[in-house]
Amino acid sequence: MPEEQQHGFAFQAFVKQLATRLTGCQVANDQYTGKWDLPPQANPIANGGPISIKTAQWGTGIGFGDALRQFDVAERFTLVVGFWKWHGGAKRVVKVVVVSVEPEVWQGLWHPIQRANLAQLDAVVKDMTRRPAGARLAAQAIVTRAPFTGAVITVNRKIDSKGQRRVQCSLTQAKFFTHLAPQFQAAPEAEPSLWGERAPLELPGRKRFGAV
Repeated sequence: MPEEQQHGFAFQAFVKQLATRLTGCQVANDQYTGKWDLPPQANPIANGGPISIKTAQWGTGIGFGDALRQFDVAERFTLVVGFWKWHGGAKRVVKVVVVSVEPEVWQGLWHPIQRANLAQLDAVVKDMTRRPAGARLAAQAIVTRAPFTGAVITVNRKIDSKGQRRVQCSLTQAKFFTHLAPQFQAAPEAEPSLWGERAPLELPGRKRFGAV
């Protein structure tokens, strides 16, 4: 597991263990690799739908992964976000936010982007006849104009020299609190908790030189 991903897996493990303990629902490990991190029956929130678990450094955007798959979400789901800050060289959890996201609210984040727009971008990004630099430029030209510039959600292209080519999406922290969690204060907490249990004090990962 890459070191930069360890904190995310640790927070996911905390949420999954707590949710399954509260609901009494035992979920096989292979079910964690599906579309959602936890199924509806493992959600402590009644009728909250499946659970998606995310982590983000305080002040930065929240990544949601594959854009086409996220665009296709058409059901209520529960989003659990763990925010962390560097503290004494370690990643300290400073806030946990749990929100139930209705499908119409989620789709509203994408307007006026259509699925065909994402499919076109995806084809450009994954066109292996283009060198990485050329693919980046072509993709950038698409996402910096309408309809992408009119949406709340941000569509990102991830292209590197190792062959990784993906179209992903994210929300800035400000837009997350404005559009998905307006009932929460956008401020860190001294003792963040989830469903009545204290969140982990620290997450794996140590600050490297130059990290912010």
